[in-house]
Amino acid sequence: AITAGVAALYGTLSGDPIHTDFRWEERTAGSELTNPDPTFIEEPIQDVAFFKNRLVFLAGENVILSESGQFFNFWKTTATQLLDTAPIDLASSWAGIARLETACAFEDLLYLSGNRVQFALGASGQQVFTAKSADIRMLSNLSVDNGQEPAQMRQQMYVPFTRGDYTGMYEYTPDPQVGGRFSQFDITAHVPQYIHGKIRSMASLEREGVLAVLGTDSGATGYQTTNSLYIYKTYKAGNKQIQSAWSKYTFHDADIRSVFFYEHELFIVMRRTTGWWVDKIGFKSGRV
Repeated sequence: AITAGVAALYGTLSGDPIHTDFRWEERTAGSELTNPDPTFIEEPIQDVAFFKNRLVFLAGENVILSESGQFFNFWKTTATQLLDTAPIDLASSWAGIARLETACAFEDLLYLSGNRVQFALGASGQQVFTAKSADIRMLSNLSVDNGQEPAQMRQQMYVPFTRGDYTGMYEYTPDPQVGGRFSQFDITAHVPQYIHGKIRSMASLEREGVLAVLGTDSGATGYQTTNSLYIYKTYKAGNKQIQSAWSKYTFHDADIRSVFFYEHELFIVMRRTTGWWVDKIGFKSGRV
């Protein structure tokens, strides 16, 4: 059973485990040899995601998906055959060490990233995604920052990377001719020293083509603060990008902690000397 790992997976609140009555499904068929434990039993879980009606864990070099529709079962229900709905526990065939740290669904694939290599989990060929067709393919061999989940906007995904004391941003775009293949473009190449520090938060507003990025500045005590918000604005006609630009907003007497979009407005959570504030900026066509 996986009961021993429940508190670690779900965290604690005031010292008391959350979901104290929670239990994972147990092995009901086979043995440790024919129906082995999922990889996260021995390896710490690095990230949690949801993909194709399955709960996803990253542990070590493996991506582990639950049984389809049964989010808390990670064992096969029969040891004599591999069902389409069976759990999935895969490692890449890449020759190097690839400890996975970040997972998020993108298009029809699950994006997986280690420190210096990125993969996509999907179905091989043109098949439906099942335990039989699941396949991991290499996307890129880039050094990225996995401390912040990528942001998605339209058919693009934005992945930050460290450039000394600054942050750069890769834009991943799917190849329309070849399924599962992506191109990567550094959208900060012309402003390499613009976004300061590591990324604390990102948010996107797809219909207006806006990406909001919150960096950080190291204070005298080493605490990471910032009063600056970076905006990447794109304009497209059909599938063709016509224009794009970076801009910067600076807020007086503010330590910005988080940003998120709701409808057409960007909400900014910040701390000022007078207390906690939530500011908002409206983004509508013709205004920004």
